[in-house]
Amino acid sequence: FLDQYVVGQHQAKKVLSVAVYNHYKRLNNNVPSDVTQHTGVYGDSYSSTSKGKTLLAQTLAKCLDVPFAICDCTCLTQAGYVGEDIESVIAKLLQNANFNVARAEQGIVFLDEMDKIGAVPGIHQLRDVGGEGVQQYLGFGATSSLGTGRRAISAAGLANSSGENTHEEAQEKDKLLCSVEPRDLIEYGMIPEFVGRFPVVLALHSLDEDMLVRILTEPQNSIITQYKMLFDMDKCNFSITDAALRAIASKAIERKAGARGLKSIMEHLLLEPMYEIPNSGIIALHVDKDVVDASRLHCCVNGITMVASHRELPNARDNRKLSSQDHGWMKIIDTNK
Repeated sequence: FLDQYVVGQHQAKKVLSVAVYNHYKRLNNNVPSDVTQHTGVYGDSYSSTSKGKTLLAQTLAKCLDVPFAICDCTCLTQAGYVGEDIESVIAKLLQNANFNVARAEQGIVFLDEMDKIGAVPGIHQLRDVGGEGVQQYLGFGATSSLGTGRRAISAAGLANSSGENTHEEAQEKDKLLCSVEPRDLIEYGMIPEFVGRFPVVLALHSLDEDMLVRILTEPQNSIITQYKMLFDMDKCNFSITDAALRAIASKAIERKAGARGLKSIMEHLLLEPMYEIPNSGIIALHVDKDVVDASRLHCCVNGITMVASHRELPNARDNRKLSSQDHGWMKIIDTNK
């Protein structure tokens, strides 16, 4: 199931699948609470931004059909201080379960940006309400009306990737992340009680150009599939070449935006077509590498294929012949000849 929505990250999918399967196996077989106490799934994943950490957790929840709640750790503080406390996260999970306590007890809580609650060096004499204080509350097992030991908890942290400039450097960082141990997390600023809650620790690999191209096309809800569906609604056939896909992936790597950068690039690239095509008579839109590099779009209007500047598309309601000086058009090709 994960392979249908998440590209790559095979080892991470394997580790998470086993951990979640064992967790819900205990729940479904009604293993006594004294045996399962504090044995809920506590998984910790870390990588650079936009590598699929959140998507993995969301897809697992979708597969299991259980409530899912995302907690942004940057907002967490101890109870009584400005910000969110852990109880508000449980309340969000309960809300996503339509206030069904039994379903909420089997839900998944995802702690995002976990590195933001690392203990701040040099303030041990002061109360660290957003760092070590939150870790202590989590590490000693925050209790709530839902009880403990039944919810699956996953956390994700960010490994700084500002120095990744080449494919070789990214591979070297992947090797280092795979060898991370609990003591490394403690040195980073996590307290032992909190780290001990996460026996399953895994790293997500960097995304290269090939992986980003697969992300664009392979998942059931891939970005390209979504855009094809949108253009189909306007009775316009959307197509894109492999070279264009690679150019888009290359741009995402240059921006160091990961998989999230793909959507941003596509939105910018197709802004004008999505604005002009509805009710325009344009029946086809073709994107190649030149489109990505030089912002030139290929459109088909009433049997005539045109190559237009990215800034302006043709309108079929104006049937006059366009020259190279009109509306930014570069050339006109009659496909009927």
